[in-house]
Amino acid sequence: MKHLSKTYKIAAVYATIVLIPFMAIAQHKKNPHKNSKTKEQLKKERFEKTFRTKNTDSIPIYLNQFLKLYPNAINEPDYRGDALYGNIAQRMAEEKKWDQYDIYHAKLSTAASTDLDYGTAVDLFKSNGDFQVAERLALRAVQQYEKTNSADLPKDGKPDSIFLKNEEERSRGINKRVYQDGKPDSTLVNNEKIRTYGNMASLYAELAYRNQHNSLGMPYALKASYILGDSVRELYLKLLSRTAAPEVALSAIEEHYRAGKLNDDELPAIVGGLFKKLHPSGEGFLAYYDGLRSQLLNATRERLIKEKLSIPAPDFKLLNMSGNAVKLSELKGKTVIIDFWATWCYYCKKGFPAMQIVMDTYSSDKNVVFLFINTQESLNESSRKKQITDYLKANKFNFNVLLDTRVKPDYDVVNAYKVDGLPTKFIIGPDGQIAFKEVGYSGSDEKLINDLSTMIDLAKKTVPNP
Repeated sequence: MKHLSKTYKIAAVYATIVLIPFMAIAQHKKNPHKNSKTKEQLKKERFEKTFRTKNTDSIPIYLNQFLKLYPNAINEPDYRGDALYGNIAQRMAEEKKWDQYDIYHAKLSTAASTDLDYGTAVDLFKSNGDFQVAERLALRAVQQYEKTNSADLPKDGKPDSIFLKNEEERSRGINKRVYQDGKPDSTLVNNEKIRTYGNMASLYAELAYRNQHNSLGMPYALKASYILGDSVRELYLKLLSRTAAPEVALSAIEEHYRAGKLNDDELPAIVGGLFKKLHPSGEGFLAYYDGLRSQLLNATRERLIKEKLSIPAPDFKLLNMSGNAVKLSELKGKTVIIDFWATWCYYCKKGFPAMQIVMDTYSSDKNVVFLFINTQESLNESSRKKQITDYLKANKFNFNVLLDTRVKPDYDVVNAYKVDGLPTKFIIGPDGQIAFKEVGYSGSDEKLINDLSTMIDLAKKTVPNP
């Protein structure tokens, strides 16, 4: 191309600018419906271009073009201002352009701006992003939520007995009063508002703790603990350890241990630090902590005895990763631990190091069997198996993984066990009855190890039917 004549270059440019478009118009006249787009399709494309363009510096240009072409669009359901400006603000968050984020955030309705701040703060927290920015957004969200819903939130931070009763029923999958006179039960609607506030307050308190803004996080951690319970209570205790006298903080943590409520892996180290402040030599700490942990395990045992179930375990027959069939009924007489999981499940995999420790603890006991049932995957079978194999190898887990079968859209065994979320574990006693069911992952390896080991030991004592 470097040696083309000037005349040839002019002709080439003329063909590109004039002839080719002219030919396209002529072709369109011959077949006007071919590749044509409706006005609504064009409108949608221009709408999405405002926030999907690769160069965020072009967003104001495309936004102005869209608003000029469709001045009333922001009042329409599909193109309303919250959708338009919310998507742009979210894009600015992805690019970490926080000044621009705030500009578009300010154009949103109160509800949309609160949701966006909270969602963005959650994303930053989960991805170990900028915690300073996340704290600012989380505080703005929780304060706006307080202002908007002040009439429905507990005045002193403590929910009433109706909230606690509804939450207790919800935890057991019972919500009998969903409707009253054909309308949603207002107490359940209000529970949802309070629970949302608890989650927002907890997030802000956690970020304040991470950023060493301890006194700012304290009141929100306390309010969230009243609403969400023990796991957030421990966040409050961690903040208390930084702001209160050592003896006050240690006394509160000791009470928590005695109640059998350890969920946070940071607490043992915090206990050690507080003990040393009170006893600089550190003498006697091991005996002190052994006694404290013994109280924790005794309380855990008493709690789990009360929670023990006796429900027939649905039988199944699945292939493992080696192609060998495993049938549950053939394992009768053994204690079986079933862990339902998926490769996409973050909390499933977070608990796996602790599961490996528990497995290793019982490795010499041939009457304890661990089965990890992979389920609810969207991958084809070859990709599914490869991803599982690669993951187990990379993390050095020696799990016996079974592949749940599927009749679309549902997976068979996870359905038979009525699993609502992952991870979910079942401990089945030698009698073939479900002794325990554990849903989710608390975030504490120590809690998972303590609880699961206690469940196994209690289940093992179940006498099988003759």
